Amino acid sequence: NNPDGIAEINFGMLSKTVLPGDSLSPNPVWNRNTGTCSNVYCHGDFRRGNRSASPIFNQPNTVACGTCHGDPVTGNPNPGAPNNFVTPHFSFWTVTECYFCHNQVMNPQGFIHDKSKHINGEVNLNQ
Repeated sequence: NNPDGIAEINFGMLSKTVLPGDSLSPNPVWNRNTGTCSNVYCHGDFRRGNRSASPIFNQPNTVACGTCHGDPVTGNPNPGAPNNFVTPHFSFWTVTECYFCHNQVMNPQGFIHDKSKHINGEVNLNQ
């Protein structure tokens, strides 16, 4: 029960996940006025992620492939962008090459085939 009748946002442990090799801990923030979350692991606050991502809750198009990672501003590989890569990613790769190393998550067509392994607090590499 909320006395003001407005739903409250409670960030769980996953939103605060620190991936191996990262030195910063996400500090989730909800802004009711703008309808945005920021500083959350699940939207890019991780090493080589887009730490400034702030998706708008009621606008699904503000969260698409490349908004959380794969952004040249963050130093992540941006599929198809020349001369922008982070080893072992290459600038000429597109989303269809993600499965080379992340086939537990992505298929060769560039689609997430196992959603339980996307935004799960781990970097899922082939085994």
